[in-house]
Amino acid sequence: MNLILHIMAKDLRRLTWALALWAGAGVLAVVGMNVSGPPQSTLESLGLVAMFQFFGLSIALIAAIVQEDCLTESTAFWRTRPISGGRLLTAKLGLIGVLFVVIPVALGLLVRLAKRGAMFARPEDLGQPLLALVALVLVGMALASCCKDLGRYFLLWIVCWMSVGFGTVGFQWVKVTLGYTVSRVSKMRMEGIAMYAGLIAIAVLLNQYRGRRFGVSVGLIVAGVVGAAAINTFWTWPMR
Repeated sequence: MNLILHIMAKDLRRLTWALALWAGAGVLAVVGMNVSGPPQSTLESLGLVAMFQFFGLSIALIAAIVQEDCLTESTAFWRTRPISGGRLLTAKLGLIGVLFVVIPVALGLLVRLAKRGAMFARPEDLGQPLLALVALVLVGMALASCCKDLGRYFLLWIVCWMSVGFGTVGFQWVKVTLGYTVSRVSKMRMEGIAMYAGLIAIAVLLNQYRGRRFGVSVGLIVAGVVGAAAINTFWTWPMR
């Protein structure tokens, strides 16, 4: 346990200034988007810009934390650090989970409570965004664990994102060619994609940290892209 906490503290120390910038962008986004004032005010515009900065920094910092103990270089953790893959993964999941899931969700709930007097009206109001957020964080960790640096990480994000889009178009073409009618797609498809992507990401992380078979991770990522495109095209249950 002490070694896990040591790894978490080490990552916090090395990324102190980047995390401070991330926190500042988050505070500015909350203030700018929620303080009442005339439309298109300076504060509102700054808040909108800060929101995009906060999201971009979150994606980058997830990779930075994972790549602090790189899994693909010759200095990979099992060669240079006296820690098992499982413990290192636990440290990364713990720190990233607190920073990029627990803190944003808690902050969002507090803002809703202050504005509306209630954190959420229905369970779906919290469950759906939380599922999407957890899936994005896990996918970011999985992709970062397969890359040597931030450049390759962002390139892989773009490739996967575009591949899902082109795959969806391809599946739609096949669907129409085979004579299937283009039915109304269920609103639950995004939840289906999030759950599937999260499971694939967990499998990639377990393989990278414990199995150490890079080819398997590549295959899992390809399966994730194809599966996400298929769900986006064919998922029609339940209709609501």
